[in-house]
Amino acid sequence: MTGAVRVFRAALPVALAAVVATGCNGPATATTGGIAPPIASSPDAGLAERWYYGWEEEGDLLVDGRVRDMLFSLSTRGRDWREPEGPDGFPVRVFLLDALSRPVRGEGSLLALLVQWPHDPAAKKALYAWSIEPEQAKRCFRQDKVPGYLLRLDWGQAPPDRDGEFMLVIRWVSSDGKHRVTRNLVFQDRIRHETTTTTRPQRP
Repeated sequence: MTGAVRVFRAALPVALAAVVATGCNGPATATTGGIAPPIASSPDAGLAERWYYGWEEEGDLLVDGRVRDMLFSLSTRGRDWREPEGPDGFPVRVFLLDALSRPVRGEGSLLALLVQWPHDPAAKKALYAWSIEPEQAKRCFRQDKVPGYLLRLDWGQAPPDRDGEFMLVIRWVSSDGKHRVTRNLVFQDRIRHETTTTTRPQRP
């Protein structure tokens, strides 16, 4: 996929690890906040697949923009945040970066999709799509030690198979539509808690 990334597991700073499981709550500039309602996936069952195949041929648009890259991290195990008991989705932390790899705030929307078994042509399936519009994205932004967005991506009533391989793809699009950046992360759903993060883009 265009903009493929090299994946690694590392011990993130305490400031990052402490906030990865929280959600969007309170004012846009809040540094802390309780658990808020998760972000529901699109009711359009085919949207994730259309995005997945449509984005493959679309490169980043970063020329003359403040945002030059994006990095995101998540727990590799689904989290439980509503009834009935059981994992309900993935908490994700998203960071926009400037040309010097410093976190910046960019006005715009965030789009995400989840694919199961991305490396198995026979089993590969785009499962969910999430759309976070600019105003909602503002409420998800946290001016923490590492400024970025806090998202809780909910699976709805149809969770994916456990212990599978997944690809999470996130795209940021500026409010004027002139700039965009797309990154993906392939990971295994784990029983134990781990944190996985994308790195800067690496060519195959």
